[in-house]
Amino acid sequence: MMIKRTRSEREKLYRHVLKHFGKQAQLLRVLGELGELTRAVAKYAHTGVVDENLIEEMADVQIMLHQLIDMTATQGSIDHEIHCRLNRLANLTGYNHTPEIKGDLDG
Repeated sequence: MMIKRTRSEREKLYRHVLKHFGKQAQLLRVLGELGELTRAVAKYAHTGVVDENLIEEMADVQIMLHQLIDMTATQGSIDHEIHCRLNRLANLTGYNHTPEIKGDLDG
């Protein structure tokens, strides 16, 4: 049975997993998952088919990135950098839509 977890529950689980396996093991796991995603993306680039493996590897990397962010306590810096880079992309591509400002900037 699949359990859908809230953001808060996922963050608690990431910390639990980090404590259970240890920082070094999870850092090595990040590298492994990135390698698997690289292979899945290469296959997608070649075939143009979004298969189950690509979806699984994207999910694995997203989970590992959340753990990496949590273990390095860099969420605020990353949020700032994402906004800077999105602004740069908007400028580069001539995208001049001004987004509505809402309480949650994640969405």
